[in-house]
Amino acid sequence: MYYRAKNASSELVCVHLLKTICLPVLLYAVEVIPATKSDISLLNHVIDRAVFRIFRCASTNDIKYVRLVIC
Repeated sequence: MYYRAKNASSELVCVHLLKTICLPVLLYAVEVIPATKSDISLLNHVIDRAVFRIFRCASTNDIKYVRLVIC
């Protein structure tokens, strides 16, 4: 039988997973392999997309504000 935590899909859990698992893996890859400007731009887009999907932001200003607050 599968049990699901009541708050498993909350924004705080998603942000915690993003900060503790996703970002370290992405940043480690950037440290190991030299990144170009286009690579950095793609990484920023990945983070923006994650914030957009977690918080369902309506505009780029909302995404910028959330990134400023959580990071």
